[in-house]
Amino acid sequence: MLSITEYLTHEHRECDELYARVEELLKEGQWEDAKRAFEEFKAETLKHFQREEDVLFPEFEGRTGIVMGPTQVMRMEHAQARELIERMEKALFRPF
Repeated sequence: MLSITEYLTHEHRECDELYARVEELLKEGQWEDAKRAFEEFKAETLKHFQREEDVLFPEFEGRTGIVMGPTQVMRMEHAQARELIERMEKALFRPF
Protein backbone atom coordinates (compact mmCIF):
# COMPACT_ATOMS: atom_id res chain seq x y z
CA MET A 1 0.00 0.00 0.00
CA LEU A 2 1.23 3.51 -0.85
CA SER A 3 1.67 6.16 1.79
CA ILE A 4 -0.29 9.38 1.29
CA THR A 5 2.93 11.12 0.25
CA GLU A 6 3.74 8.43 -2.32
CA TYR A 7 0.18 8.50 -3.63
CA LEU A 8 0.14 12.27 -4.01
CA THR A 9 3.60 12.25 -5.62
CA HIS A 10 2.36 9.71 -8.16
CA GLU A 11 -0.77 11.77 -8.75
CA HIS A 12 1.34 14.91 -9.22
CA ARG A 13 3.39 13.17 -11.91
CA GLU A 14 0.20 12.11 -13.67
CA CYS A 15 -0.95 15.74 -13.74
CA ASP A 16 2.41 16.75 -15.23
CA GLU A 17 2.00 14.09 -17.92
CA LEU A 18 -1.50 15.32 -18.73
CA TYR A 19 -0.17 18.86 -19.13
CA ALA A 20 2.63 17.64 -21.40
CA ARG A 21 -0.02 15.89 -23.52
CA VAL A 22 -1.94 19.14 -23.91
CA GLU A 23 1.24 20.90 -25.05
CA GLU A 24 2.00 18.12 -27.51
CA LEU A 25 -1.47 18.26 -29.05
CA LEU A 26 -1.31 22.03 -29.37
CA LYS A 27 2.07 21.86 -31.11
CA GLU A 28 0.55 19.35 -33.53
CA GLY A 29 -2.40 21.66 -34.20
CA GLN A 30 -4.91 19.17 -32.83
CA TRP A 31 -7.10 21.77 -31.15
CA GLU A 32 -10.16 19.69 -30.35
CA ASP A 33 -8.08 16.88 -28.85
CA ALA A 34 -6.07 19.49 -26.93
CA LYS A 35 -9.26 20.95 -25.49
CA ARG A 36 -10.41 17.55 -24.28
CA ALA A 37 -6.97 16.80 -22.85
CA PHE A 38 -6.95 20.20 -21.14
CA GLU A 39 -10.27 19.46 -19.47
CA GLU A 40 -8.82 16.22 -18.09
CA PHE A 41 -5.65 18.02 -16.96
CA LYS A 42 -7.68 20.73 -15.25
CA ALA A 43 -10.00 18.31 -13.46
CA GLU A 44 -7.20 16.05 -12.24
CA THR A 45 -4.97 18.93 -11.18
CA LEU A 46 -7.70 20.69 -9.22
CA LYS A 47 -8.65 17.38 -7.59
CA HIS A 48 -4.99 16.86 -6.66
CA PHE A 49 -4.74 20.35 -5.14
CA GLN A 50 -7.89 19.71 -3.11
CA ARG A 51 -6.53 16.44 -1.76
CA GLU A 52 -3.32 18.10 -0.69
CA GLU A 53 -5.19 20.99 0.94
CA ASP A 54 -7.77 18.77 2.65
CA VAL A 55 -5.57 15.84 3.69
CA LEU A 56 -1.82 16.31 3.40
CA PHE A 57 -1.43 19.89 4.58
CA PRO A 58 -3.61 19.55 7.71
CA GLU A 59 -1.84 16.28 8.57
CA PHE A 60 1.56 17.92 8.22
CA GLU A 61 0.48 20.96 10.22
CA GLY A 62 -1.06 18.81 12.94
CA ARG A 63 2.02 16.66 13.34
CA THR A 64 4.59 19.45 13.17
CA GLY A 65 2.70 22.42 14.57
CA ILE A 66 4.05 24.43 11.61
CA VAL A 67 1.19 26.35 9.99
CA MET A 68 3.00 29.37 8.56
CA GLY A 69 5.66 27.44 6.66
CA PRO A 70 5.75 25.20 3.61
CA THR A 71 2.02 24.48 3.51
CA GLN A 72 1.26 28.20 3.41
CA VAL A 73 3.66 28.58 0.48
CA MET A 74 2.09 25.61 -1.31
CA ARG A 75 -1.40 27.03 -0.81
CA MET A 76 -0.21 30.26 -2.42
CA GLU A 77 1.30 28.26 -5.28
CA HIS A 78 -1.99 26.41 -5.72
CA ALA A 79 -3.83 29.74 -5.91
CA GLN A 80 -1.38 30.97 -8.56
CA ALA A 81 -1.73 27.72 -10.51
CA ARG A 82 -5.53 27.93 -10.38
CA GLU A 83 -5.32 31.43 -11.85
CA LEU A 84 -2.98 30.23 -14.60
CA ILE A 85 -5.27 27.30 -15.39
CA GLU A 86 -8.19 29.72 -15.69
CA ARG A 87 -6.18 31.96 -18.04
CA MET A 88 -5.09 28.96 -20.11
CA GLU A 89 -8.69 27.80 -20.36
CA LYS A 90 -9.85 31.21 -21.55
CA ALA A 91 -7.12 31.30 -24.18
CA LEU A 92 -7.79 27.76 -25.38
CA PHE A 93 -11.56 28.04 -25.54
CA ARG A 94 -11.98 31.61 -26.75
CA PRO A 95 -13.64 31.98 -30.13
CA PHE A 96 -11.40 33.07 -32.97
